[in-house]
Amino acid sequence: MPTVRKIGSTYQVRWYYTDKITGEKKQSSKNGFSTIKEARNYGKNKETLNRQGKLYINQYTVESYLLEWIEHKRKRISKKSAENYLVAINKHIIPALGKKKLSELKKIDYQKFIYKELEQFSFRTVKLTHSVMSGALNNAVDNEIIERNITFNTDFSNTNKEKKKENQILHKKKELQVFLKSLDIPNNIYDIYFLLVANTGLRAGEALALKWGDINFVSKELNIDKTVKKVNGTTFEIGKPKTESSVRKINLDDYTLKKIEEWKNYQKQYILKKDWENQILFLYQRRIEKSHLITEPF
Repeated sequence: MPTVRKIGSTYQVRWYYTDKITGEKKQSSKNGFSTIKEARNYGKNKETLNRQGKLYINQYTVESYLLEWIEHKRKRISKKSAENYLVAINKHIIPALGKKKLSELKKIDYQKFIYKELEQFSFRTVKLTHSVMSGALNNAVDNEIIERNITFNTDFSNTNKEKKKENQILHKKKELQVFLKSLDIPNNIYDIYFLLVANTGLRAGEALALKWGDINFVSKELNIDKTVKKVNGTTFEIGKPKTESSVRKINLDDYTLKKIEEWKNYQKQYILKKDWENQILFLYQRRIEKSHLITEPF
């Protein structure tokens, strides 16, 4: 039941509603009514709209909804993903669309936004921004805040194809062989790293997260169940891959396995300790003083 009180020469009405995202009961108010009846009727109308699931349609802006949504979303995703989501929201979506009411955001408005983004940023950046917006609006539909997701079937054909091609560097087999040969230096960490990535198709983060215990020299297999993730500009962490399909085993050819074993024997002289199975595969040595040897992640 809305409550009315007099403030100066006008009246204020307060009413309650249930936040469909958090499930919490919240209060809202409005001032400036000339009569008690006018204020009370306004409050009753808001409570009726709330019961019908339509109140939020008139309340949220794109900015206010996204900021509320990400606070709950970030608890269910990795730190790195949350950081990327916030960049998409704060640097891309909010500056362009933030002030628009969520219920009044039209498909044509969003399509224009995407076209403009494609002119300024990489295809990958735009796709991430679109993924964040689409996911947020799916949640809004599920919670009956809006009726449909206007990001569906968005057109990305305005992409600068030449620019996209420049960003995709694909090496032929002979080129890769020449590259690897140029790195053929005994017990060189870069040689081992690029050889392993080239011959297994590992992602950079997967390779850097490898521990010696992940390599089975008998079955000639690599166990992939973790990856290095960038938390911020200078901080990294080892965590689980984004998807279950990323957890897998990869067969190793004899040449690659031989090189890895040579690298292991070399590390035994300087780096590996008793619990070598839990140590990172790609460690390097950096001498600060003649008597002081430091090892760090590659």
